[in-house]
Amino acid sequence: MRLRTLSALLLGFALGGCSAASYRSSADDEAYEIVAERRRELGTASRPFTIDVDAQTLRTEFEAAAASQPVSRTLDLRQALLVAAENSRDYQRRKELVYLAALDLALEKFRFGFIPTVTGAGNVNGTAETASDADASITGGVTRLLGSGARIVSSIGVGLFRSLLTSEGWRTLPSSLALSVTQPLMRGFGSSIVREPLTQAERNVLYEVRNFERFRQEFAVDVATRYYRVLQDANVIDNEKTNYENLKLVRERNEGLQAAGRLSDVEVGQARQNELSARNRWIVAQQSYASRLDEFKIFLGLPTSAQMNLADEELRKLASDGMLAVEVKEELSYGIALERRFDYHTARDRVVDATRKLRIAEDALRAGLGVTGSYNISSNEGQPSNFQGSDAPWSVGFDLDLPVYRLPERNAYRASLITLEVEKRAESLSRDNIRLDIRNSLRTLGQARESYEIQKTAVSLAERRVEGATLTLQAGRSSTRDLLEAQEALVQARNALTRNLVDYTLARLTLFSDLGALVLDDDGIRGDAEALRQARGEVAAADTP
Repeated sequence: MRLRTLSALLLGFALGGCSAASYRSSADDEAYEIVAERRRELGTASRPFTIDVDAQTLRTEFEAAAASQPVSRTLDLRQALLVAAENSRDYQRRKELVYLAALDLALEKFRFGFIPTVTGAGNVNGTAETASDADASITGGVTRLLGSGARIVSSIGVGLFRSLLTSEGWRTLPSSLALSVTQPLMRGFGSSIVREPLTQAERNVLYEVRNFERFRQEFAVDVATRYYRVLQDANVIDNEKTNYENLKLVRERNEGLQAAGRLSDVEVGQARQNELSARNRWIVAQQSYASRLDEFKIFLGLPTSAQMNLADEELRKLASDGMLAVEVKEELSYGIALERRFDYHTARDRVVDATRKLRIAEDALRAGLGVTGSYNISSNEGQPSNFQGSDAPWSVGFDLDLPVYRLPERNAYRASLITLEVEKRAESLSRDNIRLDIRNSLRTLGQARESYEIQKTAVSLAERRVEGATLTLQAGRSSTRDLLEAQEALVQARNALTRNLVDYTLARLTLFSDLGALVLDDDGIRGDAEALRQARGEVAAADTP
């Protein structure tokens, strides 16, 4: 009966919690809670964090439709951002790095908690072809590491024995209860030393969450850049098509005048040549657009065969909004970036990490002195719960490790000094790069704004020039070349206007990204209005919540 009970107990421990699905669920629950807590601290928990990939995505929709009936989708910028995040391999890997850091932290927390263990064993012994006896045992224990460095280990074990040569049944062997404590007094003593793995694991999670949030901002700007460049190419197609159609009309008019004897062959040839050039540019523009759109599909993680278009109204919305003013001050912008940029916060915190590890390396150079104690109790045979503590053995002692030879520790200490200087230089470089980012963004923004205003004027002048050349040509007071040159100037001005509009929009997004003030939410991508007011000097950073 006792053997069956013991076997059932062992089997229960062996099978309990062994489901792979339950372990996965448990790991997810703990890791996601850790990540969610860090994101709440950073104020970036706009959407739930998960590394699970949806079974139904836009890619699977396109692939399923390819086998039956093709579907066509039109994506606005917000949808493109969601699709990119959903399918991007880099985006998925960044999330997995955050998750793995959270798992490491969960492990370090586990090491500072109560760690239970249960082991069992069973044997049959004999000689030659004869079995003489059998035994079985089970041992349970708990280990706990304290912040002072003390390690407490306790265990309890019980066993059974049966002789197979006699008719005697199973008998209970004396059970044992043991307790041991080890406490360092010099090297390795203290919470800051003992808890360093836990401290670093906590900071690593924070760093990975920061890296992920910074990546999200840069990734969103990358998506927007590719999206608007595709729309820019589509606009070039429209401009080139309109130009070709206008030149075709000029050529047809000139041919009519030539047939009437009112126009020379030279001017007809000029019109034909410009028409052919315009048609060629139109064809090239279409091919350029198709290639850029296919590249964008690949970037979004979609098959190139997907029937996908981008929302034209996104570009029209930019044109209607015009130049959204971003008049900011460089020094204020630099201060905001230092306050908001996650990558700089991490560079600064790594200096603190290196300083902390230097103290640990110094501690490793000290002598080691530890106190140990143990206590063991056994029960009477056949009475596993009846412990006799009156004559239980115990021991108290110490271990001494003098720092006679510390070459590895010496080298680790010197390396820690170097690492600290490296991290200080990295923090300084990060500050310099942030200032450079701000300066470059402001230059690009100013240049793009001025170029846009210039091109608006250029388009207006080119349109009036075409109108004037058309009227004077009809009146016979100008040549075909004047009209052709005016048409060429108009299409170039329109293409340049769209390019400068897109350049300014992207420069604006890049500036917000450099400030660490790019907001990503269900509405898409935008700049933080509060940060913009601070950068303009309208409100002090200390006045903001």
